[in-house]
Amino acid sequence: MALGVADYVVFGITLIVSSSIGVYYRFSGGKQKTTQEYMLGDKNQSVVPVAFSLMASFVTAISMFGLSSEVYTRGTQFSVIIIAYIIATPVIGYLYLPVFFKLGNLSLYEYLEVRFGRLTRVTTSLAFSVQMIFYMAIVLYVPALTLEAVTGLPQSASIVLVGLVCVFYSTMGGIKAVIITDLLQALLMYASVIAVVGVALYETGGLSEILEISYRYGRINFGKSGRISSSDQLMPLYVLDTMGSIPGLTGLFIAGIFSSAMSSVSPILNSLAAITMEDYIKPFIKQEISDKKRVYLMKILVLVYGSVCIILSFLAKYMGAVLQTALTIFGVIGGPVLAVFTLGILLPYINQKGALTGLIFGLTFSFIIGFGGPKPPVENLPSYTNSCTIFNNSASSTQLPSSHYEGALHEDGYVYLYRISYLYYIVLGFLVTFVVAMTVSAIFRGKKRDHNPDLFTPCVANRLKRRRDRDYEQS
Repeated sequence: MALGVADYVVFGITLIVSSSIGVYYRFSGGKQKTTQEYMLGDKNQSVVPVAFSLMASFVTAISMFGLSSEVYTRGTQFSVIIIAYIIATPVIGYLYLPVFFKLGNLSLYEYLEVRFGRLTRVTTSLAFSVQMIFYMAIVLYVPALTLEAVTGLPQSASIVLVGLVCVFYSTMGGIKAVIITDLLQALLMYASVIAVVGVALYETGGLSEILEISYRYGRINFGKSGRISSSDQLMPLYVLDTMGSIPGLTGLFIAGIFSSAMSSVSPILNSLAAITMEDYIKPFIKQEISDKKRVYLMKILVLVYGSVCIILSFLAKYMGAVLQTALTIFGVIGGPVLAVFTLGILLPYINQKGALTGLIFGLTFSFIIGFGGPKPPVENLPSYTNSCTIFNNSASSTQLPSSHYEGALHEDGYVYLYRISYLYYIVLGFLVTFVVAMTVSAIFRGKKRDHNPDLFTPCVANRLKRRRDRDYEQS
């Protein structure tokens, strides 16, 4: 079923409005001529748009596509990740954010230079940059799966289209344009999800019927008719079959998917530009760079990173399932990086030798278990061919024969490290970095340092202040 005029109109309006926002902020206010405005939005942005921007940055097309595929092929166990988000959110809000907000640095990695030295800052920053570049490539690739499944448009065309729009409004309008477009895109993204849920409830007869089907077959049933090339395209296939007859709804869904990609890529582009300027360029230039020149250089950096992201997106299809690939990248690099920041804000005795050694060991270990060798195939739930004309001509439920499965699962012969689930990479990388850093710091403790309490989380900072006041009174 092809898209209708209304679908193309909805999708086209989304791209035009996103680009227009970038143009508006380029020629309004201070016209994005200062670092304060271009990268920090003059620090006077409203709470609601910023909150939506943060939310939209993390709820990506990878989540929308990858999760639907994950639950269908492997069951609902993955949903327990929600518990982790519920626990992590207040921890981040009360332990981490107060430290970095008080310091007010343009690059978060400036903190690491003050706490653990320049080499630790650059190493961690480079690791983060690599992680984000590959993550952006995957995020841009996901909408291409949508258009290919729904319209047959080549993946290359949609990758270039979304990438260029993202780069355009991020370069033109700075962080203000990113925040406002994220607000718009978040609303579209959730509207598309609500539309899918609403149609699903209507088509199946309600939530109870959905649960009954899930219980009967292990998840909502789909037939394998060769209309899609990967399980990550299950969501757009369902949308096309159930919403294609309603003018504009399929276009709304596509707009939501593209919005989720753009709302994730655009802030990362600005973030990478700021990090590159502050961590790699500025420290190596002896003369002072004017603010106007810094903004100009950061716009060029946005263009460069956007171009690299688009090029790498063409390779994303060789990386496997999008959710597993994204979480593997985040786990392999994110675990050790998180550990370094955690050590910095919680444990005053951790020194540069410990932090840097722990980071290197953590990254090395994570890369080995993440990319170092062959891994056993992951077991999928059995597939069914309801309403599938290729495998059967009746409407009865038919389970695919074993020859259609991914193969028998034998973990014998695989190195134990490579049998570990990708969901544990971030935990293991974090623990290795943490333990090595603590051990090395304890061995090479050196003389006691008088730390700035502002470098630590509030509870630790208060303890350091009390100790400092007590030492002062005793002296």
